[in-house]
Formats: sequence, C-alpha cells, structure tokens
Amino acid sequence: MLKLGFSGTRKDNLLKILNSELEQLCGEALIASLICTFYYRLAHFPWVPRACINFWKKNKHFN
Repeated sequence: MLKLGFSGTRKDNLLKILNSELEQLCGEALIASLICTFYYRLAHFPWVPRACINFWKKNKHFN
C-alpha cells in the first residue's frame, strides 16, 4: 500500500515513492538490472532513473 506523507510537495512525495518502488524492483528483478545496465551506458543523460543510480551504488559488480 502506498502512503503519501505531508512533508514537502505532493510531487516530491510521489517521486520518493516511485524511486523506492523502482529501487526495490531493481534490487529484486534480473530484467530490471539489465535495464539499469543499459541506462548506465547513457548515464550522462539527465533522465536516467535515480533508482538505477542507487542500484549501481549498492551492486558495484554491475558497473
């Protein structure tokens, strides 16, 4: 169940929820790790998901 907090803006809270959900998927699913590895090749673009960046930090063997 997703919960929205009252701190910050509604958009910030939604982004935090989405990032944590994506981070969980990246941590658990192989296909997500492959997608993150693909994004790693394009890491200089600003649209690379923060969840993937966090995934690389936690799983350095994907770098």
